[in-house]
Amino acid sequence: MSLQVKTTQFIGKELHSYVETTSTNETAKQLIANNKPSHGAVILADYQTKGRGQSGNSWQSAPRKNLLLTLILQPKNLQVQQQFLFNMLISIAIAECIQTFVNKTVQVKWPNDVLIDGHKLAGILIENNLQGNKIAQLLVGMGINVNQIHFNSDLSKTTSLKLETGVEISRQAVLENLLTTIEHWIGLFNQDRFSTIKRTYLSQLYQYQEEKEYLINGKRETGEIIGVNETGKLVVNVQGKLLSFANKEIEFL
Repeated sequence: MSLQVKTTQFIGKELHSYVETTSTNETAKQLIANNKPSHGAVILADYQTKGRGQSGNSWQSAPRKNLLLTLILQPKNLQVQQQFLFNMLISIAIAECIQTFVNKTVQVKWPNDVLIDGHKLAGILIENNLQGNKIAQLLVGMGINVNQIHFNSDLSKTTSLKLETGVEISRQAVLENLLTTIEHWIGLFNQDRFSTIKRTYLSQLYQYQEEKEYLINGKRETGEIIGVNETGKLVVNVQGKLLSFANKEIEFL
């Protein structure tokens, strides 16, 4: 693999590259068990044989077409209740990175996707290791569709940068932009700029403050997303009642 990291201060200075692995998150766990990877270490793979998304969903990607990576972070004072705030900043960073390459609407879809005009282009899987009420390590898994143009029929709502722009995009350029942008947003987090993170996230949130139909408890309901609470649950106004939903408890239609 020829991808490199040159423009960041700490992210990716320790870089582990693989032609093939089961999943970058699983490889990260093995590195943690056998070594002591540094804060900001990055695991890259050209291909994953068992790529995973949120809640056990699979993440399918053609070899050498996309970006598949896991970022290992060891924050000093990250509280368990702040985990979704980190999800927010990673979502924002991916969206900003993608926006650099396209002249279309890029949004974050709760809880873990990034979309272009409603089509999925990137996914996030964050896992953590706890020590008491603090998060000792975060494994930030990311998949970004860069140059893949053919997807399985059940992924008809999926897209890539190449499909959206019509041209081949440099994976190296996307990687450099992504990691630099993540580093910027981690810097804001470290400065306790939480309100900036939340405000930016809501400004990019898919279907925010729009009346849409959702599937709730097997029933179609009209609701309006009004935000995300501190535990990461989606808050929706359904017929005048504010209801909170964890992942898989509400379905976008």
